[in-house]
Amino acid sequence: MSRQACGEFARGCVNRADVYFPSNHGPWPVIVTIHGRPRTQRDMAEIARALAAKGAVVYNVDYRGVRPAYTKGFPESISDVACAIRYARSTAHRYGGDGEEVVLVGHSQGGYVGTMVALAGDTFRSQRGTCRARRPMKDSLPEGFVSVAGVSGIHPTYRIDQVFLGGTQTRIPAVWRRATVYTHVGRNRKLKVGIIFERRDPYLGVGHATSLYTALKRARYDVRMVLLDQGTTHFDILDTDLTIGRQTVALVWRIVRKVKDS
Repeated sequence: MSRQACGEFARGCVNRADVYFPSNHGPWPVIVTIHGRPRTQRDMAEIARALAAKGAVVYNVDYRGVRPAYTKGFPESISDVACAIRYARSTAHRYGGDGEEVVLVGHSQGGYVGTMVALAGDTFRSQRGTCRARRPMKDSLPEGFVSVAGVSGIHPTYRIDQVFLGGTQTRIPAVWRRATVYTHVGRNRKLKVGIIFERRDPYLGVGHATSLYTALKRARYDVRMVLLDQGTTHFDILDTDLTIGRQTVALVWRIVRKVKDS
């Protein structure tokens, strides 16, 4: 995306993508990965490389509203990642990718942003002229989504969420409703979903995983959840040198195959 206003930097932000792809010809499935808050693309680089090595074109992208943690990011983060999906579809052919099949993968706060995009990304339009993709808004919706230790809820009493949304729930109730993941359950019903979470995650309760799974399952989405007993940090799940990191790669690849076979 071109430079835009953001809370992180006075001069604005430019979102970029690191692209990983096989050296031989495709067509390969396309994956977009997004990191958490207040983090960077470096968190997802190892997973991105591992998925590219299995045979995929992987866009590891940045978005607004994540650095520092107390920064406004709604709806900017959602429109940025929706743009990233359209951009991936538009450019994947350069790297041997099939832009008609996209799986989105989000870690931590990226899990929240990713869920919002997967369900309702076509309703979060970028500012005119900022997104470098000439695809219709409907192409913002991925065919698959994997939440990796992902956030699924926002909390009216959390200062960090109040800043992210731009005000308290009492002051801007319509924004809070639009920013609630469960408001959008029932849209993009063809979506294939994977959820993977450490039971002993030190930052997030496992309810972020089980609540999302229950809501999607009740709404008849094709969803699979994996709860892990291994891991002691919020980032072990991204470490492909560990069994749980390899399980993350395996779940993403399972969703890729479901999308391909559907």
